[in-house]
Amino acid sequence: MMGRAETAAWLIDPEGCVICANAAAEHLLGQGTQSLVGRDISEMLWAEDPAHFRSVLCDVLQTQQQSGTIEGAFCRDDGMAEKVCCKLNAVPPDGKTRAVLVLAQASDDSEAGQSARVANKRLETVAANIPGGLFEYRWTPDRRTSFSYFSDKFAELLGVSAEALEQGGEAVFANIPAEDAEAIQAGLATSRKTLSLFELRHRVMHPRKGLCWLNVWASPVREPDGSVVWFGKSVDITDRLHMERRVAEAAAEVARAHRQLTTISNMVEVGLFEFRELSDGTTDFAFANDHFCDLIGVERHAINGLKDGLRPLVVADDAQDFAAGKEVSARDLSPWTMRFRIHHPSRGEIWLSGSSVPRREDDGTLIWAGALSDVTEHVRREEDLQRAHARSEEKRADNEQLALHDELTGLPNRRYYEREVAKRAKDGGSGVGEQCSAVIRIDLDHFKQINDTLGHEAGDQVLQHVAEILRGSMRLVDFAARIGGDEFSVLVGPSTAGDDARKIAEQVRARLGEPFACQGFPISLSASFGIAHDAEMSDPNDDLQTCADVALYHAKETGRNRIESHSERLRSGLRFSRRVAAELEHALEQGEFVPYFLPQLRAEDGSLAGVEIVTRWRHPIKGLTAWCDFASAAEQLGIRADIDRMMIDKAMSALAYWRQTGLCVPRISLNVGSATLNRPEIVSAAGHLATGSTEVSFGLAESVLVGDTREVFKSHLNKVHAAGLGLEIDDFGSGYASILAVMEIAPSVLKIDEKIVASVAEDQKARETVHRIIDLANTLGIRALAKGVETKPQASTLSAIGCHEFQGGLFAQALSETELPAFCRGRERITA
Repeated sequence: MMGRAETAAWLIDPEGCVICANAAAEHLLGQGTQSLVGRDISEMLWAEDPAHFRSVLCDVLQTQQQSGTIEGAFCRDDGMAEKVCCKLNAVPPDGKTRAVLVLAQASDDSEAGQSARVANKRLETVAANIPGGLFEYRWTPDRRTSFSYFSDKFAELLGVSAEALEQGGEAVFANIPAEDAEAIQAGLATSRKTLSLFELRHRVMHPRKGLCWLNVWASPVREPDGSVVWFGKSVDITDRLHMERRVAEAAAEVARAHRQLTTISNMVEVGLFEFRELSDGTTDFAFANDHFCDLIGVERHAINGLKDGLRPLVVADDAQDFAAGKEVSARDLSPWTMRFRIHHPSRGEIWLSGSSVPRREDDGTLIWAGALSDVTEHVRREEDLQRAHARSEEKRADNEQLALHDELTGLPNRRYYEREVAKRAKDGGSGVGEQCSAVIRIDLDHFKQINDTLGHEAGDQVLQHVAEILRGSMRLVDFAARIGGDEFSVLVGPSTAGDDARKIAEQVRARLGEPFACQGFPISLSASFGIAHDAEMSDPNDDLQTCADVALYHAKETGRNRIESHSERLRSGLRFSRRVAAELEHALEQGEFVPYFLPQLRAEDGSLAGVEIVTRWRHPIKGLTAWCDFASAAEQLGIRADIDRMMIDKAMSALAYWRQTGLCVPRISLNVGSATLNRPEIVSAAGHLATGSTEVSFGLAESVLVGDTREVFKSHLNKVHAAGLGLEIDDFGSGYASILAVMEIAPSVLKIDEKIVASVAEDQKARETVHRIIDLANTLGIRALAKGVETKPQASTLSAIGCHEFQGGLFAQALSETELPAFCRGRERITA
């Protein structure tokens, strides 16, 4: 084995002739390697050494010793002697020696030896410090392989000991997998034939490190005898391969992500792009997906041919804004967002929406990464919506006109009126805009009679005529409105004084009195007027509208067809009404209203026919107060129905008490208003009173019968009958109830008004009137009850003309729940 660089090595045949030699032998003798081949090695020794050398050689060859040693000196070409220690080894060491390897180590301190050692030392230093291991590998024509030289690192890389490598070239494959060994052998064969560079990666199953990868480079040289020597290097590339694999995996992941991004970006209907503006002003698209190209109508290969990006495609009307937006984004590095139009080569003018975020690179390049989408349909829908909105606004204005104006007369309605009142009040507080100095309330007199006699069409014509009169009497600063059926109101502008407000009212009143043709008949109208002036509202609690209403009511109560202004007297009455209203509401909350019961007696025997519930107010200061003292206030306040409900609930407990005392009341009645009839829960509660032998009836004043429309009244009537309640007509003979109305409601009792009853004993006409009422009751099969019977002559007269029942002070005043049983027991003794 010719392994170590500091050892001179010759391979000799059995005759002692040199087969080959290494570079150390050349350096030792100062001769070229080729010049040594074929020479007898003994001729290179000093005279005293050849014999001893041949003796040792003979021992190695003939005695089959594996090795032998000899001390001697070689003759150098320069005439100098080089002392060496030679070691002879049989090759191969298997008993069939064909050659002997001679290893010579310089053993003196000659200049040549010193130089060789220095050179060898340098070589070993280089070999130890460069990456990988160095080697010199020889192949001979007889297919023997060996390492003429190898560094320690080379043996370490292969995981093979130096001794094993010195024994022969096959040792190199000890830890190399078979398939890799075959590849190495094939590669060497090719390199040997073509003298081409041998390079190969192969694996090593290193005994300590496990699997390692080596990369081998070797350059071949052919010698005259046909041998080939490779000078090469082997490097551990395990870590590099791991790094390459990680890099490859990362690159594959990036490629996969890029493919996914490309696939996704091409799937969504959004154009993705990256636009660059270089420091020299040139521009290009670093990235654009397929949809982006489709959106702008430019082929991918031509996209970078666009100068200044998309600007050449933008329509002229949008180009300036487009450029300005880009300039601001570049200057401030702010996001760019814009809608704009472009000329698409196949679709014509389309709308695009773009957005991007800019960034500046270190070299000054500006990059916008963003998205582009087609919003043509959105814009068209927006335009359609805008047109629809405009139509809707027009419709809304029309609807508002309808919502704020009375359809019949065209005047502002109550809603518009209240809005105008609030506006003028606000303007009055700020001192700007139109204000209000006075209010005129107008209510037509006897308008219901026009509807009843001439029909609703005539009534509509009258209302339209009134509206025309108001429009003709108003100025720009005035505001007239219809706020109810036949009610109108005027906000008088701030330029008018109180006398001017009255003049307006007088002008309207005069024109209403002028005859006009209605349904072919000439008619004249009258109205009541109430005026309230803002300047006279000294009390901050006074309301201009309410004060005008109070003046209007006063005008109606004092004869109608007149103009009444709000005064201190009316103001005092208003304050009183407000105080009473507050007390009534408190009384309702505290349950201060109590039922009293007015007995109703049969004329034939004086027995109890029933009781009428009369409401009393147990006032905390005034004491027990009659219904007539607060009825009007309760009606105006709208709590009449709530009071009626309280009376029904308390009458329920009274009936239970009477039953416990053994008193059976045949009939119990309560006079109610139309508001009560319109409350189903109150009607239902009254129905629960009708238990056992006690009948329950609602008493209806004639004003109720004529105040509601036929349809409304009929609906109320059906609800009362459905609850099992009877009906009584109260104060009959003093109002406008017709015989047809009496026949339609079929009451169980007609209660004759006490004003007629008062003079029945002395006045023949009164007696005849009562007689006819009783005849009507008999004809209709109902009972007639006389109210307000205070004297015995009245009772005798009424009995004589056939009256069925009495009620009045002659017999009893209204009694409490506990007083009624005692009264009834007393009547029982009298009738007995």
